[in-house]
Amino acid sequence: MDSVDPERPTRVRVVAGFLVFVAVGMVSASLGAGLPFLRARYGLGPAGGGSVISAYNLGALAAVLGNAVLGRFVPRGVAAVGPLVAFGVGCAGMVLAPGWAVVLGAAVVGGAGFGGLVVHLNTVFARGFGARGVLMVNLLNAAFGVGAVIGPLLTSAVGGLGVRLPLALGVVFAVVAVPATRLTAPGEPTTHPTRSDLTAALPFAVIGFLYAGLETSVGAWESTHLTWTGTAAGDAARLTALFWTGLAVGRVVIPAALHRLRPSALVCGGLAGATAALATAMNPDLAVVGYALAGFALAPVFPTTLAWMAPHTPRAQLANSVVVMGCMLANAVQPAVVGVLADPDTPSRIPLTLTGFAALGLVAALLTARYSPASPVSPTELASR
Repeated sequence: MDSVDPERPTRVRVVAGFLVFVAVGMVSASLGAGLPFLRARYGLGPAGGGSVISAYNLGALAAVLGNAVLGRFVPRGVAAVGPLVAFGVGCAGMVLAPGWAVVLGAAVVGGAGFGGLVVHLNTVFARGFGARGVLMVNLLNAAFGVGAVIGPLLTSAVGGLGVRLPLALGVVFAVVAVPATRLTAPGEPTTHPTRSDLTAALPFAVIGFLYAGLETSVGAWESTHLTWTGTAAGDAARLTALFWTGLAVGRVVIPAALHRLRPSALVCGGLAGATAALATAMNPDLAVVGYALAGFALAPVFPTTLAWMAPHTPRAQLANSVVVMGCMLANAVQPAVVGVLADPDTPSRIPLTLTGFAALGLVAALLTARYSPASPVSPTELASR
């Protein structure tokens, strides 16, 4: 019989949480990289298959909305069980699916697991480790980045398996990571959410919106900017990896090196650094360096925003769901805005637009820091609610 306190974030459970984020990063990134395999396997034609990514993200959005509406009714001890099961079942379904319709259905289920796990574990790591929350939630999201690098590599690692290999490993990781379901954060109030609960989360959701759209837009448009300034297409694609490497490395290095800083200072500093780096990318000779430095500077912004918000609201699940919904909306909106403004005759419009997004994010962070309550919710009050 397990005599370990179910509230205690033991080493085994923490490692299991990291494994979950490696798995969801691996699967999320491999779906796009594995589209050629899926087209060939299911006879989808040269431009088909993108609907699987839409289905996966639709499931994630549904789970995030569910957390926002129903999260307070879910017992803390089982909050991660359903999402982890859904993620494993969805991955298994995509591996074994006999037809494309089954793949899409399984993608919705797996995406729902992904969305639920992102909200739950980010909440736990931001609020369940006290003063180490900033570092721990950054390390958790660095694990996602590691998985996002591994996933596409695995799709071509073993001939004939394609995307089935990372999906199968996603099932294995879901089984091995069962101890992560015992990780819990301070409890949520069981009363109906009030307008003040949403108001407390909205400034951080704005930061998340501007950050997430910026990250996605750089990933989507950097290689285009580089090719328009004379870089070969293959080289541009490879150089884009430096931005993602900067994100992964920065989430480990920056919080560890600057752990004495307040979360608000880390967020504002990261967005200020990204603004300067992206402005530098307008110079074609410095573009690659500018994008790489932007990735490094942006690295701690999203996870540290969650840690910054944590003591300002007793409804962590609701607040994190609102922030994640803002991020998902940004992922659809901001890259489209860049696409409307981009012009091959004026390549600098891409980094100029990205610089504008970063500057808006910095303004939002500075305003949030300026007007945040002086006396946020204390850990004792959180535990008592």
